[in-house]
Amino acid sequence: MQTILILLVLALLIFLIFFSIAALTKEKDLKNKHKATEKKEKIKGFTNKMNDSDLVYKFSEKMPSNNDELTKIFNKAKNPWRMTIATFQFIRFFGLIIGLILAGFLLLFGFEYAIIGLAVGVLSMWYPMYYYKAIGNEREAEWNKSYEFIWVIKH
Repeated sequence: MQTILILLVLALLIFLIFFSIAALTKEKDLKNKHKATEKKEKIKGFTNKMNDSDLVYKFSEKMPSNNDELTKIFNKAKNPWRMTIATFQFIRFFGLIIGLILAGFLLLFGFEYAIIGLAVGVLSMWYPMYYYKAIGNEREAEWNKSYEFIWVIKH
């Protein structure tokens, strides 16, 4: 019975997260509806909506960040998710906050359940940075291989 209750709570939290993101992006879309008709070639996906959100930029001003390091990581990885640094940081910190709230709620059912919430928070904070660094290292390794190949052909 507790497992079903926990699954229902998790489903509710996921629904609330997606609902809040949709509400945030809808407000921005209403303001810029006439601009969107002028730029039909621009694809409006999740990250583009987050990139254009005023809330994300207001939130990112208050977050601790090292923009020089993030800029280097973004340039090295060639930004595979096509998001701004503010959106990247917002997703990381928002996921951490949701994970901590989830852990606090699941602590009511037991410590072992709260670890799930902590894992969600830590993974949402860690994985985007890990992914960007891994893609950057992979691209750098490919470049080094091609450079070495060209050098071998030349000499």
